[in-house]
Amino acid sequence: MRREVAPAYRGQSTCRSMRRVSAPGSAVDAKGSARQWSRRGQSSKFARSSKFSVSRSSAAVLPACGFRTRRVRYLMDPSRGGQSMTRYLVLIRGINVGGIVLKMDDLKALMAEFGFEKIRTYIQSGNAIFESDSDDVRELALRIKDIIRSRMGLEIEAFVKTKADLERMLDSLPFGDDGGKKLYITVLGDRPEADRVDELRSLNTDAEKIAVVGDTAYIYCADGYGETRFSNNYLQKKLGVPCTTRNLNTMRKLLAMMAD
Repeated sequence: MRREVAPAYRGQSTCRSMRRVSAPGSAVDAKGSARQWSRRGQSSKFARSSKFSVSRSSAAVLPACGFRTRRVRYLMDPSRGGQSMTRYLVLIRGINVGGIVLKMDDLKALMAEFGFEKIRTYIQSGNAIFESDSDDVRELALRIKDIIRSRMGLEIEAFVKTKADLERMLDSLPFGDDGGKKLYITVLGDRPEADRVDELRSLNTDAEKIAVVGDTAYIYCADGYGETRFSNNYLQKKLGVPCTTRNLNTMRKLLAMMAD
């Protein structure tokens, strides 16, 4: 039986993992152009849409086959169209400090190119609000991390949260509310082990305190964040999980932006 290979999408890799193959008369073939991403004569709406397009430059940088190629195909698949969109916040650790530079305009453009929608950034510390039809925050964080690594050559950590996640964090302040002057919130990549948390808590003093609730750490530092031992790098080492820290006012602003 002759096998028919759909022509390559603009900017698409020619490796096997990026081809759509269907036999005439098969179930896939019967669905017509709805199942073929770049079939001749298909409506050009997908080609024009940033959600389903990948530029030639991005195709040149991404590997021809394998893990990241599979993610690009996911974003290009029109069969996912029509699903409800969810708003998320991504917090990126460690950029625009220590010589690691990623401008927020570049981050916004990069995320849009790979299918994320309604992207807004806030200040230069790696905060972006976006929408996606995925409901898997870990998958979204991994995808953003992979995109930044492959396109920008930066090794970063990304943490994706929902509006409900932020509301929970801000409703659980263990040290009260001082107007955001001395309070910081550290987002953890996972729940740390209980003995690690107990060890940190034993270091609390009147001048600096830490409390860990699930996958969130709360820091009170009377002398300012620059003077506390509970820095992001210190917490990451002691808790054994990736971390990123924002002050209380920044987290409140991000929640307000998510509610807009």
